[in-house]
Amino acid sequence: MSADPAPLVSVVVAAYVATPAQAALLDETLGTVDAQTFRDYEVLVVDDGTPLDVAAVVARHRAARTLRQANAGPAAARNTGIAAGR
Repeated sequence: MSADPAPLVSVVVAAYVATPAQAALLDETLGTVDAQTFRDYEVLVVDDGTPLDVAAVVARHRAARTLRQANAGPAAARNTGIAAGR
């Protein structure tokens, strides 16, 4: 039995969510990705050491998973997501 093929596209979202308004913006961002007609993708949300529960927002969206790291800034978060992409 073969493993699932890697998606054609990895969407990496670096996230530092410190307020409910930022959580709502992340939810809207992921909703926009969900609305695309192209489906051969994965979504990697890198939680850059945020104080709020990013995983709860991500769990509501198709093909999205959360990676967590200590706060290191957006460039480091993007690099973490790129390294984890399939």
